[in-house]
Amino acid sequence: MMVSSTPNGSMLATQAVWAGKGAGSLPTSDAEQMQEALNRGFIFSSAKSPKKGSHFSTFYTMKEWILKVIIPWLRGLVKMYDFFQSAEGRQIVQQAWRKCEVPGTAWNLSIDCLYGKDSEKALREYLREDQTLAVEIANRCGTARLSAFLAENPTALTEEEEGNFHTNDDSDVGLAILIKDALGVEVAAVEGSFSCNAPTTNLAALCDSNDGLVAADEGENMWFYTESGQRWCDVTEFDVESD
Repeated sequence: MMVSSTPNGSMLATQAVWAGKGAGSLPTSDAEQMQEALNRGFIFSSAKSPKKGSHFSTFYTMKEWILKVIIPWLRGLVKMYDFFQSAEGRQIVQQAWRKCEVPGTAWNLSIDCLYGKDSEKALREYLREDQTLAVEIANRCGTARLSAFLAENPTALTEEEEGNFHTNDDSDVGLAILIKDALGVEVAAVEGSFSCNAPTTNLAALCDSNDGLVAADEGENMWFYTESGQRWCDVTEFDVESD
């Protein structure tokens, strides 16, 4: 016996497949509440199979199952699809995932739990213990990303720090250097790279205060020059305007 409903709460047709070859295995038409059940869409059907105890094993029952059960279910889902794309619908879906929880623990499949600090902390501890899994992850996403995750830096960036996170321009950092920093893999410098200093730049010299990468060549530093294009270190005289 299967009782189901659509996401909006409407009850769907209930199916019951009985063993037996024909109608003789089904409740009679004058059985108690039989007509009431039929009026509400309940389905009573026999397997019509010579094999005793068979159900869902004949073409007849499979066809009836699709026409009388699956199609009505899908119609209900199609009607509710647009609703579940709305904010209210998404909240219902999110609540359903939140209900998928491990008994006796705080773990569930909600976004808040999956991406929460407690989950990250637990995952870090697990990966430190399970080196086999850690190596597999490192092989897939790179040692740099795994190391950064395992470093565990719980200090949240302030709004000002977030705004300054990408203040340095890394567009002129050589591709070979980026690959080495992210993956630890040495590759030949790409010809035609926009970075004029990519083949010879020292990687350590490229690390900024945010552990990012910036070109070390002074030619890339706009603050190294005056408005007239002269290097500040070469300026010997300063014009002082009097009020």
